[in-house]
Amino acid sequence: MSTRRRPQGDETRSRLLDWTDGQKASERLSGHILAAEGFDSVDPSQPLGGPDGLKDLTCWKDGIKWVVAVYFPNGHKPFTSIKSKFSNDVKGAIANNTDGFVFITNQHLTVRQRETLRENAPTRNVEIYHLERIAHILDTPVNYGVRQDFLGIEMTKEELLASFVYVTTTMTDEWRKFRGELMEDVRRQIQEAWSQHQD
Repeated sequence: MSTRRRPQGDETRSRLLDWTDGQKASERLSGHILAAEGFDSVDPSQPLGGPDGLKDLTCWKDGIKWVVAVYFPNGHKPFTSIKSKFSNDVKGAIANNTDGFVFITNQHLTVRQRETLRENAPTRNVEIYHLERIAHILDTPVNYGVRQDFLGIEMTKEELLASFVYVTTTMTDEWRKFRGELMEDVRRQIQEAWSQHQD
């Protein structure tokens, strides 16, 4: 396990900004980020290259179909370049007859810049995953494995423990939920059987 890395999330942020792994890896990483954020049926278009119909991925959330555009250049780019890329990619939402657009980028965007992008979008359902937001998602226990796979950041002892606690807690919560549903189903069947017996 490596402990030699920049603290306070700076290692994750730096590796995202200094992206050199190309479009394929960025689209696959974006699919994991979307899944972690509750999007369903995440469907990559052409991560290995080729016509993608103005969409890098599609997915569903809150009953809405979303078109996803991924922009992971190497190093910091001026806002004019990011805005131009966003404006071109958001056309995919219209072309694919969807109500939602997700823009995932490894670039730093201020609050005002994000508002500017949303204001210029032809659809009201816009989600922007920018550098700090992505880094935060990857620096959570559920995503430590994804972070290690795509950014090469190994877990510290503390992160291993946090990951173990997260997994065991989640499994315990799922078991409690399942047990509660099972008991409710058994109770209902007993009531139905009793009612039939009374008749």
